[in-house]
Amino acid sequence: MKSKNYKDFIKSQDKPIAFVLWIGGTGLGVIRSLGRRGIPVIGLDPYSREIGHFSRYCQGIVCPDPKTKEGEYVDFLLYLGEQLNTKGVLIPTSDVDVLAISKHREKLEKYYHFPMAKLDIIEKLVNKRIFYKTLDELDMPHPKTYFPNDNSDVAQISKEISYPCIIKPIFSYKSKFGAKVLKVNSEQELIKAFERTNLNAQEIVIQEVIPGSDTNMYLVGAYFNSASEPLGIFTFKRIRQYPRGFGNGALCASVWTPEIAKLCVSFLNKIKYHGIIDAELKKDPRDNKFKFIEINARTGWQNSLATRCGVNLPYMAYMDAIGQDVEKATSQRDDVKWVYMFDDLRSSFESMMERELSPIEYIKSLRGEKQYAIFAWDDPAPSFISLFNLGSSALRYLARHLISYVKLVTR
Repeated sequence: MKSKNYKDFIKSQDKPIAFVLWIGGTGLGVIRSLGRRGIPVIGLDPYSREIGHFSRYCQGIVCPDPKTKEGEYVDFLLYLGEQLNTKGVLIPTSDVDVLAISKHREKLEKYYHFPMAKLDIIEKLVNKRIFYKTLDELDMPHPKTYFPNDNSDVAQISKEISYPCIIKPIFSYKSKFGAKVLKVNSEQELIKAFERTNLNAQEIVIQEVIPGSDTNMYLVGAYFNSASEPLGIFTFKRIRQYPRGFGNGALCASVWTPEIAKLCVSFLNKIKYHGIIDAELKKDPRDNKFKFIEINARTGWQNSLATRCGVNLPYMAYMDAIGQDVEKATSQRDDVKWVYMFDDLRSSFESMMERELSPIEYIKSLRGEKQYAIFAWDDPAPSFISLFNLGSSALRYLARHLISYVKLVTR
């Protein structure tokens, strides 16, 4: 990490600096996609041990936490902006950052370019209540979704919805569930789960579960310019995720899927969206249609896979923001795999415990060209920091599950 030298770094730059906001795994992919193109990058994160701080392509700075100190965070951005030789470019990689800078856009625009939509449009994606209602209004496919206000609403919904179903927060980044969603299997569970969320004063949605395996999950990364024209679209699918069922991608593969690209373009054109998106859809085996699960108003965890396959979305956003011509990406490379080994091992191990995956099938699934989530030959330091951070938790996890696995295979 090089926080102490950032003032000298800023003074030495004539090119617009890209400010990557939150520099964990998602931000690291953005940092590398820009840094390898010779673009100066500053990464901001409240945590000094976050892996992006250690990238050779980034000048890391520890900043106030936008989640708890939004005012101080914005003031810090203004302070940095005053020192720039030319306007910088803000590229947020978390919902917290997206909302924080959008709320204060008018002040920040004096010093920074915004390759992103304004707050009223962003809220149509970040706020789940508004998102699903907008999908309804525009007749876009999605799971059946309910918006309860009180216990009587939930009592009625519990009789209408099929089980299992899920509860998730209106704002993902405010989740107090300890998981991405809460899965419930009966009317009684649903009512009790809602009562628990009410104690935390957490706004929620209740949603049906689209059946099918994790391999039915498809994703879209794209960048839309200020005229809502897509300059680049990338599609891929999940092979494994963690936690299984309702988690994040652990092993993914690039595969061009025009149907989901068309759905995203149609929806985002209609709401006049500008910026990078990360959309998640699931193919419903009941009618063989793709249905929106969510769209993030920012890049996603697997953004480095898109870059590896010829669709460098952060670079497009940067160049478009500073008014430079951007060549549209008209194709992508398929059959390239992205893997976050720590989560993929956990997901695979659990699948083996349940005899849904064999060791040979696991090995075969990793064959072919790969893009690693963290590791890179030209930028190895973040990998070592990640291993150090994960080491103790991995050992505890493996010890706990190894006992269960041995019991299962020796029955």
